[in-house]
Amino acid sequence: MNKLISLGAALVLLMNIRCNTKKLSNDEVGRLLSEAKAYPHVVEAKLFINEGETASKIIASNLDDDGYVTAQPRHTSDDVGQSLIHFTDKSAPYLLPKPDSVESIEIQLVKVGDEVFSKVVSVAYSNDGNEAEVAYEIKIENPTPFTSFLRPNTPTLQYRRTGFIKTADGWQWNKKVVITAKPN
Repeated sequence: MNKLISLGAALVLLMNIRCNTKKLSNDEVGRLLSEAKAYPHVVEAKLFINEGETASKIIASNLDDDGYVTAQPRHTSDDVGQSLIHFTDKSAPYLLPKPDSVESIEIQLVKVGDEVFSKVVSVAYSNDGNEAEVAYEIKIENPTPFTSFLRPNTPTLQYRRTGFIKTADGWQWNKKVVITAKPN
């Protein structure tokens, strides 16, 4: 009977050691973030459709020549109260729902790409091994014709930091993402 108890205790200890030594892999981080629907994430831009500066940028980016929009840089006396920018059917796949606010009449959200998980850069574990801070890369993929409306100097490769907590069911994401500079 003592041998059976000792064997059972050894198995529990072995399973506990095995569970506690499981480290987060690149694939597991990607899977956990994907399951939580953190990635892929739509990258959007706000277009102020009644603003001359936005209309001029659209004209300069050839979106009107390419048939995605019609734009004029300023109002004429005949079209006061109308938008300077009108979207064509060709732009429909890139138009996102407008925000629910008073100013939404003047704004159109457009998709400029998809933010996707790329790879883990580093993992730092707590002393007890039950928490992990993960630094990782994201990329902007699937650029749309509206990519020129990304904030100026937005790199296509960016860095984020997030945390995971080990539970009896495995690693769980803490649902907090911090934008960071490139890790050393």
